[in-house]
Formats: sequence, C-alpha cells, structure tokens
Amino acid sequence: MATVEATWKRKHIIQQFSFGVGHVINDVTRLLMISFRLVFLMKVVRMSASNAGWIILFSRVTNAVIFRPMAGYLCDKVSVPVLSRRHGKKKSWHLIGIVLQVVSMPLLFSNCLVCSSEPSQWELIAYYGTINTLGWISIILIETAHLSLIPFIAKDQKEAVKLNGLRFENYSVT
Repeated sequence: MATVEATWKRKHIIQQFSFGVGHVINDVTRLLMISFRLVFLMKVVRMSASNAGWIILFSRVTNAVIFRPMAGYLCDKVSVPVLSRRHGKKKSWHLIGIVLQVVSMPLLFSNCLVCSSEPSQWELIAYYGTINTLGWISIILIETAHLSLIPFIAKDQKEAVKLNGLRFENYSVT
C-alpha cells in the first residue's frame, strides 16, 4: 500500500511540475507579440503607425469580446472528433491552439506571402490583421485549455491556488 501511495505522490508532483512549466511557450509567444509586433509592422513591413495600431486594436477587441468566451465554451462542451476520444476535450483544444501558434508565429514575422510585389496598405492590413488575430486565438485556446486543467489536477482550493501561482513564478525574477 505504501508503494501505491508513493507512486501516486510522485505522479502528482510530476503533474504539478508539468502544469507549472507547460505554459511557458504560450507566455513567451504572448510577450513576443506584445513587445515586438508593433515595431515589426512599422519598421520592417513599413506599415503606417495608425494602421499597425488598428491591427493590434482589432485583434485584441475581437479576442476579448468573441474568442475568449468561445474558447471557454469549446474547451468545456465541444469534442474534436478524433483527438477528444484519445486525449479529452481540453487537451485536444490545447493541441489545436499549439498548431495554430506554430503556423501563425512564423507567418506574422515574415513577409506577406499573398501580397503583390509592392503591397498596398490594405493588403498589408488584411494579411497581418488575419495572421495577428489567428496568433491571439491560439494563445487564448492554449491558455483557456491550460487553466481549465486546474480543477482536475488540484486536490483542494489551496492546491489550486498554488498551481495557478506556479504559472507566474517565472515573472517574479527581474
């Protein structure tokens, strides 16, 4: 009986550790999008400051108003046909978010692939606006799916607070 308890404790500690570091790539991507995106759009893509600002504003507002509530609904209620049977709803949506992130980040910080050789501001707005919004959708899906795992990992409220705190410990070091 003692070995079963020790095995469960070790597995539980591994789950807590995995949860604590599992959000790192999403946090790095978020910081990259927040700090570097505006400079990239204005200096590299040569978009006007107002158009770059509109892209950022549009993606943030649509994600706050539309996609954040939608991500919660998807993670709780919608099964992904093949993935959900094998991994469950939450992990499936997490994986979809990761795939979207892997696709959108290189596209966001590269030249417009569908634009003409001398793209107009409207072409740039349409392309980078779409890719930027996809990038934020991926971040929201990953974050929502990740946070929704807390009730399944934590034994009680105190442990739930500890798990949520693990996600932010890397920001306390300056």
